[in-house]
Amino acid sequence: MDNKYIGKYKLFLIGLLMLLLEAGCGGSKGNIHGYVRFKGELVPDGEVTFFEQSGKKQVFVSTIKDGNYRLEGVPTGPMKIAVRTYNRSNIPQTAPPSFEGGGKIAELMKQMPVKQPEPSEKPEKPGKYVRIPERYADPDKSGLEYTVIPGDQEKNLELQP
Repeated sequence: MDNKYIGKYKLFLIGLLMLLLEAGCGGSKGNIHGYVRFKGELVPDGEVTFFEQSGKKQVFVSTIKDGNYRLEGVPTGPMKIAVRTYNRSNIPQTAPPSFEGGGKIAELMKQMPVKQPEPSEKPEKPGKYVRIPERYADPDKSGLEYTVIPGDQEKNLELQP
């Protein structure tokens, strides 16, 4: 084989390797933002939870504020999504039916930290409470899925009755 072709072959392989690394190989992360609506109305208070379906099976939670959420540093790959809404006192009103019964999701939910307000913090005035069907609180029943890719991306959630 001619040295001229070997040099071009090496450049091609280096370029291909760089392209693969850019495309998500090697543990790339994604930043996800979007809105949550139920019957066309923004959900003012709640949380969105992304459950990793491959890899380390990590859980990523974002608070919904004024209908919007944002997650940063989420591993690439398939995710299942759960959504819970809060009433005016910021108490979750929907909980996965399997939470008490056990299973992988129940164990993950039990490990999720619950933020209590500091005594010096003045609670925010909550928005109008939007009740959503309980199935959205369970990632296995919500029907919400997404495949995270490297970089910034938008995933809007349109919930139906």
